Order: sequence, then C-alpha cells, then structure tokens
Amino acid sequence: MTAGVLMAVGILLAVAGWVWAWSAVRDASLVAIIAVLAMAGGVGRVLLAGIPAVEPITAIVVITVATLGVRSGAAVGMLAVLVSNTALGHGPWTFWQVAGFALAALVAAALVGRSAPRGRLAASAAAAALAYDLLLIASQPAALGIAELTLADYRAYLLLGLPLTVVHMASVAAVTWWIAPTLGAALGRAERRTGIEPARPRS
Repeated sequence: MTAGVLMAVGILLAVAGWVWAWSAVRDASLVAIIAVLAMAGGVGRVLLAGIPAVEPITAIVVITVATLGVRSGAAVGMLAVLVSNTALGHGPWTFWQVAGFALAALVAAALVGRSAPRGRLAASAAAAALAYDLLLIASQPAALGIAELTLADYRAYLLLGLPLTVVHMASVAAVTWWIAPTLGAALGRAERRTGIEPARPRS
C-alpha cells in the first residue's frame, strides 16, 4: 500500500471515528465534561512529552468508557489529541492518532463494563494502548512520507517499537490503576448531578 492510499485511509478513519463519537454527544453538560477531560489529558500529554511512550490520555479514555460510555471515551481521546498536538505539532500523524483513540475506546468497551473493578480497568487500558500503538505503526509510511513499505519493513517497525509499546502499556495501566477510583467517582457524581445521558451504545 502506498503512502498516499494509506493517508487517505487514515483521514477516512479519523473522520468516521469523529462523526461516530460526537453524533451521540448531544447533552451540553456531557460536552463540557468531555472538554474538561480532554483538556486534562492533552495538557498531561504535553507535560509528559519528554518521557517516551508515557501519556495519560488512554487512562482517561478507558475510565470514561466505563463510566459514560464508549462514544464519550472516544470523544475525549480524539479531542485530547487535537489539544495536545497544538503544542506538540500537527501533521499526517494527527489523523491516525485520532483514529487510534477511537479504536482504543472500542477495545476498552469490549473489555470493561460499567463500574468495572480497578484491576480490569488497568488491564483494559494496557490492551487499548497496544491497539493504539499497532495502528500507529501501520500508519508509519504515511506519517513519515515514505512512498511504500514492504511487509518486512512493517515487521522491522514493529520490533523496533516493541520496547516503547511495552512502556506505553505498563505506564497506562499504572496511571489507570492510580486515578480510576478518584476519576471514576467524580464522573459518577457528575452524571448523577447533571442528569446527563451518556453517549451510548457502549459498544
């Protein structure tokens, strides 16, 4: 697959993911909550940019999925990417990162239910981080402007990125374990007080 075709696929996935997530987010209070979570995740990603593969967005996405639904979680992740890339830099990779957090939310939704236990949330966050990284590795030709890569090239990218992927999975699981009780309880209270309708369906 050429870089041009791959870039077109990335744009389509990003646009489709954005429409899918935000089409279910209609409540003004829910929009405000998503915006606050995305800002927190985006700022955290910028602050941690000097530490490779460590970021808080995936953890926030997974906890949001478990509390407010898969589409809310996807919306948080996608918006957080746009916020953080304002400082870190936009480029062809932005489309794939947006699509990647939609995928991460879907993976989390398949593994967690409402009020999932802390350990399950952490494990789901690690799985979501793995799915995100694999999609980003597949996007490398388009992101780097390489005309075309062979299957062997993809395998090489996968092996080279494996250490960072492991760090990403472990750090996301740890952050999720750490913040899940506090963030989950806060989102639960916000849902009850505002009477918001979570962006369902959850899968």
